[in-house]
Amino acid sequence: MNLIAKYEGVDPEYIEINNGLWEEALKETVTLVKKLVEVEKFHPSQITILTPHSRDEVKVKNLKYSNTKSIEGLGVGVSSVFKFKGLENDIVIFLIPNVSSLEAKYVRNPLNLVYVGISRAKFLLFLIGNKEIKNQINWNKS
Repeated sequence: MNLIAKYEGVDPEYIEINNGLWEEALKETVTLVKKLVEVEKFHPSQITILTPHSRDEVKVKNLKYSNTKSIEGLGVGVSSVFKFKGLENDIVIFLIPNVSSLEAKYVRNPLNLVYVGISRAKFLLFLIGNKEIKNQINWNKS
């Protein structure tokens, strides 16, 4: 059975974290990747985790997936939005724990960064962030 066909047309999912800290976002990321790989049976190469900036990539790459593997060692792609611009993957998990995580001297409009990031998913999109981010990007699933 083609797993991607099963998910085509699925609404994106927003996973709201309470405190807006990277640690909470990273914990949710590991839980989600385990579900996608172990339960839903997606291949790790079908998953890319995006961070707002390259300075945040190392936080994700070194995440423990298991006792013997990191997220990156599992084969999940990890990139910043700018490095991934123009590319796509079947599943994108975009980590935006809080509004300040979008800020940088080279970013004039942080919402543009969000829009580029969310357009990288072919079939499944997950955003992980706090309530403030959810409101900033006008996330409304009604």
